[in-house]
Amino acid sequence: MVKVENDWKANIKVYTDDAAIRWKASQPKDRDKIRSENSEDVLTWQVFRTFAATGHLDDWAKDALGIVDNFVPFYWQRLHDFGKIDADIAAALREIEPYHEKHGLQHTETDLILRGKRHLVMCEMKLGYKRRLITGWQQAKKSPIVNDYQPYATLFVVDKENWKENMERFAQLYKNLILGNVLCKSWYIAPVEDPVAAGPDNEKPDVEQSTLTLHLLAVANGATKYPGPNGTFHTYELEFGEFCKSCSAEKSQLHFAKWQNIGAWVKSQQNDNLSFVRSRLLEHPLL
Repeated sequence: MVKVENDWKANIKVYTDDAAIRWKASQPKDRDKIRSENSEDVLTWQVFRTFAATGHLDDWAKDALGIVDNFVPFYWQRLHDFGKIDADIAAALREIEPYHEKHGLQHTETDLILRGKRHLVMCEMKLGYKRRLITGWQQAKKSPIVNDYQPYATLFVVDKENWKENMERFAQLYKNLILGNVLCKSWYIAPVEDPVAAGPDNEKPDVEQSTLTLHLLAVANGATKYPGPNGTFHTYELEFGEFCKSCSAEKSQLHFAKWQNIGAWVKSQQNDNLSFVRSRLLEHPLL
């Protein structure tokens, strides 16, 4: 029996006064889900809001993803203390999804965005039951893959003639790449040159950036398996491997993590500030 609280705050437990989670809890499509202990939105908030609040977010990104930066997290495209979508993200969505804007459809809603000074990590979170068909990244029928996506999708899809078929299979992953690519250009802030800091010869970095480096992170339940022929099992990790084959992005910028990996990292920290997250990840009924 899935535990469902009457009060969403009783289920989320941490940082419930923040505007972003209050906004999430107010949405008709989310009101019931966010009261369930099996909600991936709830687990995402509990883990990553705690990482950010306790100063562990950058350490986790360095250890888990190999990315060194100072990150500001956006939850459902909002800063933790803002109930409204970030203006730059809203503008990017209007650009890449004019069909949705015209017809009043929900725009792509990224679960978690990590904005750094040199890197941008778009995060798609999945939880799910231990035995289920691996369809979590496919396109929902109520939000079709329209031709508006083509000029953006073909920047990433290897098989450009069949971009729509590939995008339908991995819709949520490709949409986050598309959105992130637009944000990388608008969010990049060139560092101010400091001749003194650069050294006596005014040396510059070997590689100069003119945009943020885009990354995609897919987090899924490592316990989720779907039986196949001859005793084999399909998993989210295997499906992510198929996505990587279809995508032209540098493989070093495509990341996959299991919630179980995150739990192991938290356990290794032995920090009292992470005690709630530690118990949540180690005792979660779906993990």
